[in-house]
Amino acid sequence: MATAIPPGIPQDVQPSETLLEDLRQDVIHLLKQTVGIVERYNSLHKTAERDSSQEKTEFSGTAAIRQALTNVEEMALRMSVVAPMKAGKSTIINAIVGQPLLPARNTAMTATATEIVLDTNYPEPVLFVPEETLALFKKAAVKIRQEYNRNRDNVKAKLQKYPHLDTTFENIIRNDGTLFKEETTGVESVREALQLMNDLVRLASQIVPAYNPVKRMRELPQIRVAPFTSEGEAINTALGNLVIIDTPGPNEAGENLEIKNIFAEQLERSSLILVVLDFTQLKTEAAKSVQETVQAIAEIRGGTENIYALVNKVDQRRRGDMTPEEVREFVQQEFRIPSSHVFEVSAQRAYCAARFLKQHGLGEDWRTRPEAKDLAREILRDDWEQNLKEIDKDAFTKKARKQWYERSGFYQFFTKVISELIKIAAPKVIRESLNITHGFIHKLLEDINLRKRSYQATLGILEVEKEVMKQLEQLEEDAQKVKCDISIYSSRVEQVLISSIEGEY
Repeated sequence: MATAIPPGIPQDVQPSETLLEDLRQDVIHLLKQTVGIVERYNSLHKTAERDSSQEKTEFSGTAAIRQALTNVEEMALRMSVVAPMKAGKSTIINAIVGQPLLPARNTAMTATATEIVLDTNYPEPVLFVPEETLALFKKAAVKIRQEYNRNRDNVKAKLQKYPHLDTTFENIIRNDGTLFKEETTGVESVREALQLMNDLVRLASQIVPAYNPVKRMRELPQIRVAPFTSEGEAINTALGNLVIIDTPGPNEAGENLEIKNIFAEQLERSSLILVVLDFTQLKTEAAKSVQETVQAIAEIRGGTENIYALVNKVDQRRRGDMTPEEVREFVQQEFRIPSSHVFEVSAQRAYCAARFLKQHGLGEDWRTRPEAKDLAREILRDDWEQNLKEIDKDAFTKKARKQWYERSGFYQFFTKVISELIKIAAPKVIRESLNITHGFIHKLLEDINLRKRSYQATLGILEVEKEVMKQLEQLEEDAQKVKCDISIYSSRVEQVLISSIEGEY
């Protein structure tokens, strides 16, 4: 049955899009009112504590409510990626965009959260660093140089444990200008800028621990890039974009980094959570740390409806290991994530296949390209160099497609989760923003009631004290009168004593 178009809506306009835009504008107006209420509460809170020596704090949901408004204004559905160190988080994000976008190393890499906006208008990735955030990075670099100039031996001693940061450190010391630009274009340039940012934050945590640029950051660095699509595929992001938040893992090392606070804040501001698990490490302490995080998220959100799990590195499954069914059952039992939200993938294979398929117009030298060599290592195995010499381009391309569509498991995840989320981003953004705001407004009302009861108790004490004051004033008046009378009678007694001594009355 055809859907009837409501009166007043042009016949050539999709009613769902029109109604959705009207709803979006109404929700924006509502969320702006909510932000105003929260800011008024924060103002009252600061006024009430103006004489307190304690540090002034905002209502805990302020940032999340502001983010909810921004999400609806920009139609951005935020999905934080949660993963223990080395579970393959960066490889998964690189596979989604089909490019080596995020840097990776054997030690902990991510120290600051970054937004990756899937936007079909950006076939070439562009990194945007807000002006205020840029100033924070610049100030951190200045403080590092100043501390180095004051105490070189001490700084060098601290950095002996972090040789992988030497290159960035030397770059900071030599460069007295701006390390980053507000806008950086190109895969390699973006990757280098991201590595420099994360290394800078780690260096600051070691050399000038009192200054943490991430703690002061209100706007995250943002990458806009199109998601990977193969031939014949298309993703419409006109009604909204999926924003992936690359966060530090809950178990990543980093003294003075306050990673847990950064991590928790981003989860609070996200509508969806993607949990990445290492198939080879499902029953380790690293997985347990993520399990505790998932349970905490479920408690806050009232369930795991918006949590998805990717079990990575399943290409390392051997005889006797858990079967796919057993993995889904394990994740459902241990993490309380619905089995329909659990996907097995080989992110490295998916990334290599996507990266190769993304290349166009490869010539006769295609076998020498790093994209071909990396994929050959994954799918042609031990004799990959010889096999790569013998295989023709069409056959190799078919193998690449088979990896992407079938063997890596990534296409199933991509179509069932990423593509579907992008399609329904607009209404889901609005719903999740309202849900998040509703939860925090409920908490705000609880805070208000607690403060009201506190003030009522204080006012009750003041009423008692007011009555006591009145009685004290009366007592003072009476005491003054008695004191005066005592003086009068003391004077009279003195006169009587003198007369008695003299023999007179």
